[in-house]
Amino acid sequence: MLKQRIDQVAPVREVRKIRGLKWAELRDYGPFPDAKQKNQKACVKKGHAYERAVLREIKRLGLNGETVFQQWIMFADENGLGWARPDLYILLDDVTLVIEAKLTQTRTAETQLISLYLPLLQSIYQTPMLLLQAFRTLRSVPKRLVDGPEDFLQHPGPGVHTWHYIGN
Repeated sequence: MLKQRIDQVAPVREVRKIRGLKWAELRDYGPFPDAKQKNQKACVKKGHAYERAVLREIKRLGLNGETVFQQWIMFADENGLGWARPDLYILLDDVTLVIEAKLTQTRTAETQLISLYLPLLQSIYQTPMLLLQAFRTLRSVPKRLVDGPEDFLQHPGPGVHTWHYIGN
């Protein structure tokens, strides 16, 4: 039955906005094939490589928490069954730091963080959320620029903050 429900979920280009969340749970699998496909576009491969670079930097920083990378979340809201996969989040003692990594700055990351990942992860973990978007290429001067996750954790604030991380 679950396999049938998974197959009925079509890929969505627009960011899903949670409305009336009924439930959310972590899953070891998702509705789409593994991202390691030979016919992937070069820009998609570069995006995945950047996500892994952000993950390596987070691990190098040695933040005291459990780092979770590309965890599938299955949920139901007023729109029906849905799936989400945050790039990265870190479970710290009293807060969860959620990071969305994009090659180029875009409003999509902010929408994903606020309208999708925030309500899902808050429902699952019941902790305050800090939202951080990481970009290699900035298009405009961000309102809430931080030097990195450590800086953000020392001076947290509401809303989505931006980390201009070029990578290594």
